[in-house]
Amino acid sequence: MVITGMLTVSNPKMDDERRTISSFESAEGSFEVGHFIIKQTTTAPLGNHYHRWKTETFLILEGSGSLTYANVVEVDGKPAYSGELTILPLSPGTVVHILPYTAHAFHLREGSLMVCWSSKPYDGQDQPTFKIV
Repeated sequence: MVITGMLTVSNPKMDDERRTISSFESAEGSFEVGHFIIKQTTTAPLGNHYHRWKTETFLILEGSGSLTYANVVEVDGKPAYSGELTILPLSPGTVVHILPYTAHAFHLREGSLMVCWSSKPYDGQDQPTFKIV
């Protein structure tokens, strides 16, 4: 089976002062591809959450910044660190694969471009906020 579609950058899913996100979601809901354009460098990170079920793979196409991440566990329904906080520098060509229960936050410079392949489409129930930075 082959699934095809078009990621249309001119019709963004989210557009605010920090970034524009365009995406392609497969018709049967088995995956999503997102394209991020970073419009301005801010102190507020992108992310600051984790996923219970999906994995994400990010590719930095242009620009630079950093990714802060740490493993989390849920204790009595609340997330807590289960490992050390790590900061990874990002530059063009960097690929990052994020597994479930890995809190993550991106700090990217203005003009950065990033693509994300997700094992599942966006689901608000699978994205608990976790202020890692």
